[in-house]
Amino acid sequence: RQDTSVVVTAYNYGRYLEEAIVSLLKQTVNAREIIVIDDGSTDDTPKIVERLKEDYPSLRYVRQANQGVAIARNRGLQEATTTYVGFMDADDVVAPSYVELLT
Repeated sequence: RQDTSVVVTAYNYGRYLEEAIVSLLKQTVNAREIIVIDDGSTDDTPKIVERLKEDYPSLRYVRQANQGVAIARNRGLQEATTTYVGFMDADDVVAPSYVELLT
């Protein structure tokens, strides 16, 4: 639904991140934005998001110092510009109806 954001929290999960984001891009209803909150990763997380952003302008990237998943989720909630917000971790893969079921 166009009034939905999905916040993806990431901390050194670069090896899983692309699969997680691709699962969000294959939804029956697209989210307005996908916000990756990088909680201070030291792996290739930033490079993966930057590469994917070239093809998917709805993908946003926010980096912060490592503060834990709860703070990262709250940051994502602050960054979201929509009424509905869903959450997932960078090592999750969601079903194609995930965004549709959020509303």
